[in-house]
Amino acid sequence: GRSSERYTQLEGESFNCGIEFTLLAAPTKIADGVFALKYSHRFTGEEPLAPSVNDFAEVLYVWFKDGKPIPGAESPSLRLSNLSVTDAGAYLGVVGVRERDSEPITVVARVVLLTVVPRADVSAVTPAH
Repeated sequence: GRSSERYTQLEGESFNCGIEFTLLAAPTKIADGVFALKYSHRFTGEEPLAPSVNDFAEVLYVWFKDGKPIPGAESPSLRLSNLSVTDAGAYLGVVGVRERDSEPITVVARVVLLTVVPRADVSAVTPAH
């Protein structure tokens, strides 16, 4: 399957990851429901990304946590602030392209495994000065 990225963050911190996606040409239909796509993409962190406006087709972004869609997470960036241990899990970002009334085609996916360390645990392992 696809490789996943692993990140460990401290409770109370924020975490940001995104998919910068550009469709370079209009999708070319090869057969029914089959399109050839020219695109570029890269995975980013830290700074949230703005959706790219596209002339060729509609570009859709969906983020999942542990297999369930995250309500309202439909932009190129997923930003989690003031992390708690319940934010830990497997995140999946999916970029799809839709031509007119067709079904969206999944083009790029990013898998992020996030671990959140409680602050109490950190003080327990940090020697006192």
